[in-house]
Amino acid sequence: MKPDGSQSAQLLAAIKAIATSIAAETSASILPVGAPITWPLDNIPAGYALMQGETFDKSKYPKLAMAYPSGIIPDMRGQTIKGKSDERAILSREVGGIQSHTHSATVSNTDLGSKATDVFDYGNKGTDGQGEHTHTWGSAMRKEGGGDQNVGSNLGNTFGTTSAAGHHGHTVAIGPHAHNVHIGSHGHAITINATGNVANTVDNIAFNYIVRLA
Repeated sequence: MKPDGSQSAQLLAAIKAIATSIAAETSASILPVGAPITWPLDNIPAGYALMQGETFDKSKYPKLAMAYPSGIIPDMRGQTIKGKSDERAILSREVGGIQSHTHSATVSNTDLGSKATDVFDYGNKGTDGQGEHTHTWGSAMRKEGGGDQNVGSNLGNTFGTTSAAGHHGHTVAIGPHAHNVHIGSHGHAITINATGNVANTVDNIAFNYIVRLA
């Protein structure tokens, strides 16, 4: 474009075109296409897109496709950027977590000494009746001086039994009494209840992430 000095509007348009070209070249050299940019507004400037997981036309934006060959802009909502370690793949997502650690807790020992139970009169308690039994006797019984003799009407090898006897029980007096229970010094296990936020956070200010389309 060759501006005509007599035409101020044409001159102004030429200046704007030059400024736009310089800005585009400067922006490309300072911030490559695909680099996330923090933006303090919800209104996105022309030529940029929010980084919210959208797909884009790789043929229309070939420079952006070089940064994101999948054709998908990363979703940066609620995410932070972290320098890549050698073990991780580029653009891989790491789930938040807390480094493994332990907690310890103790409960002070307290000697509760001995505690007495309530006094109660159990009275007298009887045992079960036991011990009843009989004896068996036979017809062939040795008499004094030798020889067998018949006893009663039992002859030959018939036998008889004595009447049952011996059934008896006992009465045990328990009476009123109490017991001492020794508790002594001891400890208890405790459980520490979970507390905290749903996710790990640090103090932060919310920005939108945008990316230049080119």
